[in-house]
Amino acid sequence: MAAELMNIDNAIKVLQVTISFTLERVDDWQNVVPESKALHKECLLFQSLIRDIVDKPYLPIHQLLQDVNDTLSDTNKLIEDFLEKDTRKRSIFSKTGWKMKRVYLAWEYRDTFKGTTATLETNKKKIEDTLKLSALVSKPTVHWYRGDMPNHESFLFWKDICGEDIQASSNDGGAWALFVQAYQQKYQVDWDSNTLERIRRVACKDGTHMTINGYILLTKLCDFPLNLERLPSLMDSHATVSAQTRMEVAKMVNELITYYSTREMRDLIVSIFTWYKGYNKRDHDAWQGRANDWAHAVLANRGKTLDEMDDEGRLAEQVDMARRTYSFFFQRYMVVFKIGQLSKEIFAEVDFPGKARMFEFLELVRPLDHANYHIVIRGNPAEWATKQPKVYTFLEEYIRNEKALKKAAAAAAKVTAVKNEEAKNVEDSITDASSSKDHTLVSSAVDTTAISTNTLTDNHSHHDSKVEVPSKSP
Repeated sequence: MAAELMNIDNAIKVLQVTISFTLERVDDWQNVVPESKALHKECLLFQSLIRDIVDKPYLPIHQLLQDVNDTLSDTNKLIEDFLEKDTRKRSIFSKTGWKMKRVYLAWEYRDTFKGTTATLETNKKKIEDTLKLSALVSKPTVHWYRGDMPNHESFLFWKDICGEDIQASSNDGGAWALFVQAYQQKYQVDWDSNTLERIRRVACKDGTHMTINGYILLTKLCDFPLNLERLPSLMDSHATVSAQTRMEVAKMVNELITYYSTREMRDLIVSIFTWYKGYNKRDHDAWQGRANDWAHAVLANRGKTLDEMDDEGRLAEQVDMARRTYSFFFQRYMVVFKIGQLSKEIFAEVDFPGKARMFEFLELVRPLDHANYHIVIRGNPAEWATKQPKVYTFLEEYIRNEKALKKAAAAAAKVTAVKNEEAKNVEDSITDASSSKDHTLVSSAVDTTAISTNTLTDNHSHHDSKVEVPSKSP
């Protein structure tokens, strides 16, 4: 499969050179054979199509590209042969005589030009159909994660066990079973139960459920082929495992933040704002209408160079690149976010990308994707809800959950505040009651003391009245 990918990349590069070579020479034929004009136009259209497939080496179009290249190469040989005769015989005949002779000579190549044009048209149609199908399916494949893997060998190994899928079917025992069996067989190793458990703790979530995310974590931690010395031991807790993998996840998050902060990303987002300038996003019809204008502008740009486009056409091309880039950014965010609780915690700590940017993406890019779906690739608008990229439903669900959590937290805080107030009131009541009781006790004590004092005074007075002090005789 690796060789096939390289062949597709190579075929695209060779075809680009061949088309450029043909275009340079067909210009010399346009006033000689009318079919050359049709070929010239078809070459330009095919050249434009190549720009849409250079970043899609996984499409099954290698043979189509090879057929086109072979046909153009044969045509170029005939062109070279004609130009050689043209140069050699030009001096033999008079200018007028050679023009007539030249037309007669070129006439023999008309069928070749027709056949070459037909081949280009047929294969272009097949490639366009493949692109449409690819856009409609648009399910995540292993190629989405190619850049997240430590090296090309780890990428090819995953493809060997799971193909294009990001997780294996449970009918095959799941990715974990396939991984263990294929790795030991390929690299001639025999893992004991201790080693298997150490690997499983890093690569799997919920038992032996292994997805491409767990595989990426494992290969980034241990490189590939695996350096098992980097694995945490069984004596380490799962918290320790998370601590060791935290650095890799944090690196992924940091890469997203860094890329979003680049001037390139800023300029692309500004181009989208520029396209919508003067339109009210609260007016759904007008907002979507402007997105539809973009799709029509992209269609009008096909076959044109940047120099041939007007200002709005060039802006539409920038918006197209911004749409793809911004969408890819949030798809990467979705992938990293779903790695597990660890990635969620890191995103929460840095408060990135935040609901404001999510809302911005949904408001700006989804209308463009919708327009691209039903205008550019001519999908059924009624099926958009089920065909739209999953990143939109993911972000909407995330925002809903965040709102629900915030609302629940506010309600819980309110309940806590009420309970605290009630507890305070009870405490105050107890304090007041206690103070009142103390006051009563003090009052009683004072009254008792006063009574005792009065009694003592009365008794003392009574005693004085009864005691007589005898007077001394003189």
